[in-house]
Formats: sequence, C-alpha cells, structure tokens
Amino acid sequence: MKKYVYLFHEGNASMPGMMDTILNLGLNEEVVNVISAKSGNPRWAWDCYRRFIQMFSDVVMGVEKKYFEKLIDILKEEKGVTFDVELTADDLHTLADQFKAEYKAQIGKDFPTRKSSFLKLSKRCSAPGIIHARTSTVWITIFPIPGVLRSTCR
Repeated sequence: MKKYVYLFHEGNASMPGMMDTILNLGLNEEVVNVISAKSGNPRWAWDCYRRFIQMFSDVVMGVEKKYFEKLIDILKEEKGVTFDVELTADDLHTLADQFKAEYKAQIGKDFPTRKSSFLKLSKRCSAPGIIHARTSTVWITIFPIPGVLRSTCR
C-alpha cells in the first residue's frame, strides 16, 4: 500500500517563488551503493547524495549553504577543475563525507541515516520559530517512490 505523508504549516504571509526542495529524503550510503550498482553510474549516485546532505542540512537543520559551497570550492581547487561536473564519483564520495563532517561540526550530531530520522527531523520545518527567515510558509510532501522518498519544504 502506498503511503503519503503531508506536513503543512502556513505562515502569516506567503512569499511566492520562495520554495526550498529536498529531493531523495531517506537517501543514505547503503541506498547510494545500490543506486550506483544498478544504474552503472556511481558519479550520479554520489552527486545525488551530496546534494541531499546539503539541502537537508540547510532547509531542515539550518546549516547555511555557504559551509558546503566552501568545501566544494576547496575540492575543485585541489583537483584543478572549474566546474562541479568535472568531479569524479570518488571526489563526490569524498565531498559527501566532508559534508557529513561539516554537519556534525555545526549540529553536534552525526548526519542521520534512517528514513524515520529524516521524517522526524523534517517536522521541524513546520514548527514556528524553526522556519528560515527567508520563508514564511513550510510545506513538506513526501511521495512514495520505490526505494526513495521525495520531500518538498516551502
């Protein structure tokens, strides 16, 4: 049976066009390894995971994107590349590990690995006082996708 979970909080005033999206809620290294093997594209799998870590950390936990962007810039400089797309699967795996270390440094806890933990923490998006200054509306929708969940916070 398909399950749909909707978390919704509407602020006093909505700001059109201001929507943060978290794709692949529940993604962890175990799933990344399966996606990598089944797709034959480990670079794509690790890129999805590092993007998920960054968006979840920012939207749900309030860790600013600038910390992650700095790590990306440092790695690109070390590798002598200009664009993110020039990073290899191994580079993106390293970056995901660095992102998780940054999350721990900012939050004081390890990055979650269980779907239930992501859902529980995502409820924070709908709690008054947790909402980012740039948003007044929070909307989390989790759609059933085989092996992967997608959540949208607005």
